[in-house]
Amino acid sequence: MPARSYLTHEINQIIMRKILALFFILLLLAPYAAADGMIFIEDRDMWSLQPEQNQAAAIHYEDGMENLLISVSPGSDFKGDKAVWIFPVPAAPGSVKIDVLKGYPRLTGSRFEDDFTQTVTMATAASVMYATFPVCIISGGATVILSAYVFGMAGSLSKSSDIEIFDRVEKMGVVTEVVSAHDAGALNNFLILRGMTPTGDGQEMLRSYIGQNYTFVVTSISDVKAFRNASSADARYYDPYSGLVQENMIGVFVRFPADRIYYPLKPTAVYGSREVPVLLYVTGWVRPKLYDSIRDRTEVTYFTQGHYSPPEALVPFFNGKASVNNLKYTKLKINAASNRFSEDLWIDPLPPADMVAREAYLNYAFLFTAAAYVLFSAVASLLAGMLVFRKKTCGAKHLLLHGLWNCFTFIGLAIATKKKFPQEEYGKRGPFILAFYIIFGILLSVYTVVLAPSLAVAVLLGWGAALLSPLLSLGLLFMIPMMAGIVSVFIIGLALCPVPALLWLKRWIDPEVAEQPGME
Repeated sequence: MPARSYLTHEINQIIMRKILALFFILLLLAPYAAADGMIFIEDRDMWSLQPEQNQAAAIHYEDGMENLLISVSPGSDFKGDKAVWIFPVPAAPGSVKIDVLKGYPRLTGSRFEDDFTQTVTMATAASVMYATFPVCIISGGATVILSAYVFGMAGSLSKSSDIEIFDRVEKMGVVTEVVSAHDAGALNNFLILRGMTPTGDGQEMLRSYIGQNYTFVVTSISDVKAFRNASSADARYYDPYSGLVQENMIGVFVRFPADRIYYPLKPTAVYGSREVPVLLYVTGWVRPKLYDSIRDRTEVTYFTQGHYSPPEALVPFFNGKASVNNLKYTKLKINAASNRFSEDLWIDPLPPADMVAREAYLNYAFLFTAAAYVLFSAVASLLAGMLVFRKKTCGAKHLLLHGLWNCFTFIGLAIATKKKFPQEEYGKRGPFILAFYIIFGILLSVYTVVLAPSLAVAVLLGWGAALLSPLLSLGLLFMIPMMAGIVSVFIIGLALCPVPALLWLKRWIDPEVAEQPGME
């Protein structure tokens, strides 16, 4: 489905409301910190693990290349003179490109789940309103509008025997290097030469990547105080869905080839039992491969955004695109103790099968709704006929075709039923029509809940409001003191008309006839 911008979304809502209004007239992202890699901070003579407070990461995957942007906010308790941040990427060092960028993508798309549920709600409400016109008005007046609403409630080369520096970038007081290590001790010595000594757990974590075709990205802040002072107001990022605010951002950009999308989760395990939630944005709808220890603590949300223009500094992240239309993206939040991150996170760059199906529904919602309407009308007629006319000769094909009269609303079905099923032969037709709409409503309700399970409670409330609408309409009488003139008369009519209107309808469908001798 082409992603919809806010304006397009609002226009669609106005159109849908106009359609429903026509039926009425005719008838009805707590603050989160994210983690990846680990930060070591130098306090004069000693380096220690620095607790991470606010981090965010974004990934853009295209044509087998991954662009990874990791932004870090160390927080107000980040103290010391120097810092280093290190994380692995699964690629040969010569293929890894790095940069330091300022800023973070500010994505403000709409949740796909919300768009989908709203479309299902409106499609179902429109089906109910159309099918029961004009009964839904005369049986409950304006309260049927309420029931429908209740129903419905996204560099330089330096070599040693075991360490190679393949690339180096220095910007805004931040130095980032691409490092290849053939030995864990050599990597540790490399860090020591820069005055950095990882903790025991940190050394063990780094050792697990040696010899596994991983490259390390090492980012250094030479002066923490200067770095904090250089962080300007425009480096702030606010995520309305998670409450994340970025105050001091390190923007490390890494580009490397990958068959699948990769995100370094395991380094965060060095924080032990401390919770450092992960906040990750990935362009496109993707499928994260969640392992057992994080599956139940992970929230995956899909979004759509009609248009996005990244700031100039972030254009490289989007492969040179100054604007992106119909942007889809996936947001992952992992709120778990760091020691649960036993593996890195791998992500398939393909949308989940159910998202493909739901997207197809949104693209062709009218066709799906019309097809369901026709199918349910035919099935409801068949079942209602078998239930009410079970002792009469009435073929299944005839009943199925008869249900199609519901395409002309209640009026078409009622007139056709009265004509095609003579009262002298089939008896009263009212029970058939009543059974038809109950079955039709049940089928439509099941279809709605299958499409959007979150609407289950709303469906039940809708049934309750619809069944009680004749009584609820009397509540409109309490509105009379707030109205004046012709409006009061209209309100009184809506409140009092359901019962006599239904009685008249019953007599019209099944007029009283004198019983003939020999008639069953």
